[in-house]
Amino acid sequence: MIKLTWPLVRIDETDRCPTGCCAAALLLCLFVAACAVPAPAQTALQQPITRVQSQPSPRIPSPAPSPRRGAAPTCYEATILSPQPFLGNHGEVARLSDGSLWEIQFEYEYLYEYYPTVVVCPANGRLHVRGKSLNVSQISPGRSSGGAAISSPSSGVVESRIDGEFEGWDGETVFRLQNGQIWQQTSYAYRYHYAYSPRVTIIRIAGRHEMMVEGIDARLPVQRLR
Repeated sequence: MIKLTWPLVRIDETDRCPTGCCAAALLLCLFVAACAVPAPAQTALQQPITRVQSQPSPRIPSPAPSPRRGAAPTCYEATILSPQPFLGNHGEVARLSDGSLWEIQFEYEYLYEYYPTVVVCPANGRLHVRGKSLNVSQISPGRSSGGAAISSPSSGVVESRIDGEFEGWDGETVFRLQNGQIWQQTSYAYRYHYAYSPRVTIIRIAGRHEMMVEGIDARLPVQRLR
């Protein structure tokens, strides 16, 4: 706080000056008192105003970019069409309602589920079913933008049906498909299962072809003859 000492002017009753002189003397005293204020005090009085003026104006954040149209979803829902029942064990290949094929890896759940609804997350390779999270690897993609199932040699997957009766395999069984291809069993195994024109899927894994038949939970190594 600045303490101002005002000059004391004593005026005797006998020495009264005219009114105009007293007013001039009073103005002179006020001017001298104003000039006597120290410079640091004047600066301190000005500093709050300077700080307020130097504060930058608040920056308005820009809105977050909207997601791109047509971007692939992180996870999606589908139904397992085969095999039935679905076990959720290592090596099992699940065909989903969107046409994609997924191989279960390093899991042994023995779920025995029929046409379960699942949530597939391709980005992290997980398939969620009945409270279980399974590690999966995609073998074949799903439907194209036009809605047709993808099945071509370039995808390494063959989808067709057995041409006529099917009675399993017994060692060197030859399979004729409705698409005109002919495949033969390459490893010894025996399995009896009767069906008429069951659906078959042939996939390529680790450099060899394996055939899956609708209604059978095992895969059979095969080679193409024609």
